[in-house]
Amino acid sequence: MIQSALLSLGSNMHDKVGFVQSAAREIAALSRTSKSVHSALYSSEPWGKADQQLFVNSCMVLSYDGTVYELLEDLQAIESRIGTKAQEQWGEREIDIDIVLCDQMQVSTGDLTIPHAHFRERRFVLQPAAQIAPELVDPVTGQTIGQLLEHCTDSLTVFKL
Repeated sequence: MIQSALLSLGSNMHDKVGFVQSAAREIAALSRTSKSVHSALYSSEPWGKADQQLFVNSCMVLSYDGTVYELLEDLQAIESRIGTKAQEQWGEREIDIDIVLCDQMQVSTGDLTIPHAHFRERRFVLQPAAQIAPELVDPVTGQTIGQLLEHCTDSLTVFKL
């Protein structure tokens, strides 16, 4: 049983708001999701590949009655239903759902890295995460989401919609 998984959701193609909202509804409705909290929607400049549209991002915190690999499988199924996943790293996408933190787990396999490899450097993840779970702790640094946001050096614009 996962007590607290932090997810990041993002889209920058077509109906960006609709894709993020649809993914959040599907995640909350998963039979194994026992509770969930969803942040506001945020608009952000693209990170890692600047020549694309603005993103719509949000975060969710949920409890899940299963393993992290079962959660990953459920999230990938939602991504497939909503739209194709980007073929290019940091490229445009209908929806992207990442597991950022999961309890105090540290996982590094070919399919999954938790904590997410770049989340500490991404204001578009930290800002919505801090809205709903500023006290969550990064098991690698020992800092809370709120502290990570306070010290984040990412200068890209992120604002609440």
